[in-house]
Amino acid sequence: MTAGTTEHAPTPPTPRRQTVLLHALRSEWTKLWTVRSTYWTLLAAAVIMIGYAALLGGTISSTVDSMSAEERASLPSPLFFSLVGTQLAQLAVAVLGVLVISSEYRTGMIRSSLVAVPQRLRFLVAKIVPYTLVILVLSEIMAFASFFVGQAFFARQDMDVALSEPGVLRAVIGAGLFLTASGVFGIAIGALVRNVAGSIAITVGAMLVLPAVLGFLPNDWGDKVNNYFLTNAGEQIMRLDGSMAATEVGPWAGYGVFWIWIAVVLVVAAALLHKRDA
Repeated sequence: MTAGTTEHAPTPPTPRRQTVLLHALRSEWTKLWTVRSTYWTLLAAAVIMIGYAALLGGTISSTVDSMSAEERASLPSPLFFSLVGTQLAQLAVAVLGVLVISSEYRTGMIRSSLVAVPQRLRFLVAKIVPYTLVILVLSEIMAFASFFVGQAFFARQDMDVALSEPGVLRAVIGAGLFLTASGVFGIAIGALVRNVAGSIAITVGAMLVLPAVLGFLPNDWGDKVNNYFLTNAGEQIMRLDGSMAATEVGPWAGYGVFWIWIAVVLVVAAALLHKRDA
């Protein structure tokens, strides 16, 4: 008696492009977690953001009893004090984004990376995706931690706000989204400039210095430029309507404008990455 044989349909091969992209994503994930700069910059961002919430929450809540009714009424929302550290934490996150790609140019590893993934756009995508996922998760954790730490101090004076109040949950989630976008902006600048020091200088200038300078522009057109510029627009995602630093742009529209700026830099960086030698 001859044993019957069962024929199996051949498994279709995985498309080469998909395989290369998956290998590139795994490689970039490994690179991200095998350098000390990842841990130090993320730790710095967490300490700055949560530390500011604790510092300002403790300071304001401990001095509010000595304030006049007029001074107390003029205080920004307690939510503002809980999330204000985001404005500095964004720099740490953006610097890590710069290092994710520009450090390979400094060490010369970029040549090996581009040999492994010769399709330049695929290489850039593989850089962005793992980093963005990590930053999104950690940024949201930092945002909620900052909120609860800050509000714990304000609760002593019955000044705290709850997540259920209008706009508060959106603002806290928005702080994490803002940090995530800031990190992607850092990658875009790093890919564009390719030099670590130069990329960091441009990133800090664009995200911190220029937005402050634009506040001094005169007349209505100055306000328009200021409100729609990069982080000034992006920060609206974590502002309550009518609160300090809120503008007519609106939270989601402002965040969308921030991503338009990022997309423009990414498109230019991708085009130059395709044309330039490693």
